[in-house]
Amino acid sequence: MKNLPKIHIVNIVLFILLVFSVFVKIYFTDKSSILGKELSSLDKDVYVLKKENEVLKNEYLNLISLSSLAERAYDMGLVNSKVEYYHPNNLALR
Repeated sequence: MKNLPKIHIVNIVLFILLVFSVFVKIYFTDKSSILGKELSSLDKDVYVLKKENEVLKNEYLNLISLSSLAERAYDMGLVNSKVEYYHPNNLALR
């Protein structure tokens, strides 16, 4: 190394740095593409879960609606009460 002039040493160091930076760029490019695919997959999962949540919300609202509750009560045998009140004719009504 003593025989090489300083300019050659600088050129060798710069070449090594250039090769190293190329490998680092390739590594991070590959890493970012993998993360991009994962992000895309997560976005699709979020979309599917939002749609499923909307469907479940609609089902829940249908189950608790008054018409649905009345229909299920009728299916279980519950009916409107038929109460008759006795009003004698000679009773003073207010």
